[in-house]
Amino acid sequence: MLEKIADAPHRVGYKFNSMKRMLCWLLLMPLAGLRVWGDFVAEGTASYQQHDWDGAITNYTKAIEQNPASFVAYYDRGMAKKAKQDLDGAIADYNKAIELRADHPNYYLNRGNAKAAKGDAAGAIADYNQTIELKPDFWQAYLNRANAKCQADGLVDSWETPLVSAEAVAKLESALADYSKAIEINPGLTEAYFSRGYLRYLQGRLDQADAKSTQTKDNWDGALADFSKIIELQPTNANAFCLRGIIKTAQGETESGLADYSQAIELDPANVRALVNRALARIARHDLDGALADFNQAKALQPGDGQTAQINLGLSQIYCAHARDKWLKDDADGALADLNQAIELNPANAESYRNRGIIEQRKHAYQSAEADYTKALELAPGDSALQESLDKVKKYLKEK
Repeated sequence: MLEKIADAPHRVGYKFNSMKRMLCWLLLMPLAGLRVWGDFVAEGTASYQQHDWDGAITNYTKAIEQNPASFVAYYDRGMAKKAKQDLDGAIADYNKAIELRADHPNYYLNRGNAKAAKGDAAGAIADYNQTIELKPDFWQAYLNRANAKCQADGLVDSWETPLVSAEAVAKLESALADYSKAIEINPGLTEAYFSRGYLRYLQGRLDQADAKSTQTKDNWDGALADFSKIIELQPTNANAFCLRGIIKTAQGETESGLADYSQAIELDPANVRALVNRALARIARHDLDGALADFNQAKALQPGDGQTAQINLGLSQIYCAHARDKWLKDDADGALADLNQAIELNPANAESYRNRGIIEQRKHAYQSAEADYTKALELAPGDSALQESLDKVKKYLKEK
């Protein structure tokens, strides 16, 4: 009995200590279930990776509410906002991330990307400059800075437009240097080879227009080397074959250019640019049927307005050539039908109206001939031969 009584305090103490530990666990359990700001950042990143931009923004916002000094949360939220095309919101978050941590090159890079997407090329270039200052071997900053410089001068990827100004191309020497630096850092960067090749092509076209220039071959050889490098790195790149074909054709290497266009079309039968340029090269070789097939195939792909206009011009040229052949074979009606098609496709071609007027005059359709000669003169004012033809028809109608 005494032993039991003596043992009682020990037992009471034991029970008391156990209850105290259990109470502590009960108090701590809700805290263990709470998420801290780092958890929200992790969940935001998981949402971002699943392209759930709204979910990512919600989680990053909760992280910022818990830890307003989290530059990571601001930066990541900016990335999610940019993915949603909320460029102003993204820039605001990048600004805050940079305020909290001013030495991170990625923050300036992505703020520059958002500014470039808004059309603020100058602001983007300033951010890329800062990126490169912080990390001189950051190839993406050189690439993006070069793109922004091209954007600032209004140059886009358009291989069939008229020549850009000499002043615009001269400004792009620094863009060329940036593309070259990006390639030096990352020799497998096909995007930089493409853009550098394009600028060299523009310079070559400009040089070609200048009779005193001796740089055309050097620039075009450089462009050819860039597109050949892309083909080496990506043998199935249809655009690289097509663009190399454009340069070869411009240099007078029509057969080699045709081979590149054909390879591009084999790789990508829906490559409208390759089809159009192969058609133009076929016209130069007097392969009108092949050119007609290429133009029709390109048109069936329903390209944009610019390419459709170019296709229509090419088709008009083919119909004019067919009309000439039919006229020489005494097929006046067939020639008229082709000229009607040519004019429908290209209403601004004075030669089509002139030729149709000649045939109409021979068929004694003098009023129609008068109308066509008049239209041709509107499009080609000062053409003395046209004026003479018109005067003869008018005189005949007046005397009739």
